[in-house]
Amino acid sequence: MRVALLILILAALVGTRVAQKRGRPGLAGPSVLLALLALGISLTFALRSPPPAYLHRLEPFHRSVGYMLGRSVRDTVPDVTKVILLQDRREEATVQRLTTQQAEGLLEGIGRDDCELVYVSIRDIVGTGVVASEERIDRKAVLSSYDKFKAVMEAHPEADTIVSFAGYPSYVRLLLRRGAKVRFFAWDLGTDESVDWNAEIAKGRVVARVGYKHSPNMQASVDSSTPLEEIFALRYELVTAP
Repeated sequence: MRVALLILILAALVGTRVAQKRGRPGLAGPSVLLALLALGISLTFALRSPPPAYLHRLEPFHRSVGYMLGRSVRDTVPDVTKVILLQDRREEATVQRLTTQQAEGLLEGIGRDDCELVYVSIRDIVGTGVVASEERIDRKAVLSSYDKFKAVMEAHPEADTIVSFAGYPSYVRLLLRRGAKVRFFAWDLGTDESVDWNAEIAKGRVVARVGYKHSPNMQASVDSSTPLEEIFALRYELVTAP
């Protein structure tokens, strides 16, 4: 399909050039429109068709992170029945498949049929992607995001556990520093150098943090038969309080 569209674009552009050389510019207009239309269709298919091999390699690793965070939740809060789940829940098919793997892995790790996940998109809280360091966002924006997230927590008073696949957002930090009685587990995306994870864990604000190992194996291939613990150990480490 894409090859045919590229040929169509090339043919339209050649037709435009020929029409101009023969002094018949009137033919150029339709040719240009045809080329633009073909280009638009081609881009649409390209954006809507994530590379299957790429997803196939990523999905088990995202599931393994969810699984190990879920096990940490189970060990810390054995009777957990509701978890606030923070994710970058965009509409793109690629992102949706990965966030699904994260959530399914989390529930598998928790191991309770009665555990409910409250899905929260960071885009609903801050409007864009992962919150960067506090130096790069003004205090007004932090407080606005904090109020929105606090409202989510108040709507689910029985949920005292937060699992974040979006790092350690500023509004969560503010919530914990103001004394909220919640347990926080996170996947450190490595996008915010202002966070001292060891200090946050030592102070009891962060229960567990997943991050890349010093020498992750980025080339290993895994499949559905590979245990999630083994998949996780290839790239990540789980850090908790000693």
